[in-house]
Amino acid sequence: MSALAVTAVAGSLLAGCGSDKRSGLEKVADSYASALEKRDASKAANLTTSPVQAGEAIDATLRGVDPERVDVEIANPVSYSDGSGSFTLKTTWDIGTTPHAGADAPHRTFVTTSQATARHLSAGWRLQWNPSLIYPGLQPGGSLQVIDTDAKPVPKVVAADRSTWMAQQPVNTVTIAFSKTPDPVGSARALSADLAPVAPAITTEVIRKAGAAANGAPATVVSLRDDDLAALPNDPATIPGVAVTKGSDLLVLDRRLNTPLSAGVKAAWQDIRDATSGWQARMVNPNAAPVIIDQQQGKPGPNLTTTFDPNTQLVLEDSVVEVAQPAAMMVLNATTGGIQAAAFNSAASAGDLSLTDSYLVGRTLDPVRAAIDAGANGDDKKRGAITDTLGLGLSFQVPGVQAVGQTVQASSSTSSMSVVPVSFDKSDPKSTMLGMGALGLAIAQGKTVLPSFVTVGKTKVTGGDPGTVDPKVNAAINAAMKTTAATGDASDLVDAPGLRALVGTNGPQGPGWFLGIQGNRVVVIYCEGEKSGTASLAVAQRYFREMR
Repeated sequence: MSALAVTAVAGSLLAGCGSDKRSGLEKVADSYASALEKRDASKAANLTTSPVQAGEAIDATLRGVDPERVDVEIANPVSYSDGSGSFTLKTTWDIGTTPHAGADAPHRTFVTTSQATARHLSAGWRLQWNPSLIYPGLQPGGSLQVIDTDAKPVPKVVAADRSTWMAQQPVNTVTIAFSKTPDPVGSARALSADLAPVAPAITTEVIRKAGAAANGAPATVVSLRDDDLAALPNDPATIPGVAVTKGSDLLVLDRRLNTPLSAGVKAAWQDIRDATSGWQARMVNPNAAPVIIDQQQGKPGPNLTTTFDPNTQLVLEDSVVEVAQPAAMMVLNATTGGIQAAAFNSAASAGDLSLTDSYLVGRTLDPVRAAIDAGANGDDKKRGAITDTLGLGLSFQVPGVQAVGQTVQASSSTSSMSVVPVSFDKSDPKSTMLGMGALGLAIAQGKTVLPSFVTVGKTKVTGGDPGTVDPKVNAAINAAMKTTAATGDASDLVDAPGLRALVGTNGPQGPGWFLGIQGNRVVVIYCEGEKSGTASLAVAQRYFREMR
């Protein structure tokens, strides 16, 4: 409620019911202030001499500022004998707290002051409309806006060896709008041909589907670095319906490092930027540079440190291409639980494999199940406790880990992904790659070890009670894994001293798994298709050969 309105109500109560000694000018000023405080552009505009133009300008400003609260004070109302008047508007715009800030964080506000004039017309008092009623100097078609600003310098994403893995880089976003071309198929074909030197996977069909799904709106086709754009034979923007927009994005500096882990890291990095962002309130007039009204710059955020190991990543990428069928691989630090690398071959990427989706394990975990059964000795409560400590069936929320193509909700510190590692059901056992890795960590350390990837935020676990694995159960599992490596299915692997392994498939058509513990690393391999167990061993052999 405006300051003047409060005064008027108090006066009314003192004078008696129904008494209102405010002037017509004061009443229209109060009504305009009240409508603006309620963010009712239509009601405010109808109190002016030009409701249509006023409504457009007020609505544009309310949308551009997007205030959480608006407070308006009316000062110095003066009526003149010719049926006109004037007063001062002091508007406090509350745009809320910084994104992801706590409930006690201070609100961001800025204040605008403007002069208003009014006239007494046949319909009553009305404010003389002029865009400057919103802010001095505002022109027709202009509005006030609030934008987020990034703290400088922009944080980087750092690997475990302290090298810069990812950083903000200039990009060129290529979009296509079928509504802006007379020949959508022809434009898609031409764009695919232009992109072929740097993005051969962007086929005519891929572009056609993206454009059709956008229903005439611009559809993003690809984002290109400056040197990639320069390498194209033609400028894509010359194709009807195609536009190229310059911007920036978080990119991997070494293009050889192609990992599904980068998706979740980008979300975590953005959380840091949001938490340290500043803001700027500005007046934007047509064909003019924005005028800054007020601003506050955020303090630079820390770099995002990860457990990512670039050298291990390169080895994994070489290993998964050892087979033509879909193959995926992950390596974790057996002591800390840090995810060091993950890779998919092209067949796995085309099949939308994920680190966090569940896949059948078949006979792979038979030695684990046998050891749990022996340790539980028919006691279901004890069986559940042993299963929990091995990480089986627990749900992990790992900051910075995200399934490919899956949107993650931002949190106060970092983005994260809930995964169900193993559905430990005798009739239908399933595991995610991350879940199989958690099992390997528990076996290696004799206790539940929570997987991790970024150094902000902590992994959360639900669905059971982590703890120390029953020593007899863990000894039995380790003995079975040593046997598999020495004389069993993994015995042909060389260059892997001290290896403990689980190998298995879900029948002739797979999928096939390899879970290995060697030195301070847990190695998880997943393959699909016929003879997938053999394929997983081929990938493992390539890995151990290159890591020796």
